[in-house]
Amino acid sequence: MVAAMAIVLGGTAAFSARWSADRLHRVSGQNLAWLLQLVTLLLAADAGRRAISLGLNG
Repeated sequence: MVAAMAIVLGGTAAFSARWSADRLHRVSGQNLAWLLQLVTLLLAADAGRRAISLGLNG
């Protein structure tokens, strides 16, 4: 049973990775750079929000 679950999960992960790679090839380098900068900005804002919240809550 555990081996079957591992095969299903591994197959799903492999399929998802291949699909993601195919989609990534369709994105231009400039758009990819813009998206990565946006994600970085959002993560920085979230980290700042968490730090402020931790500071206020002690």
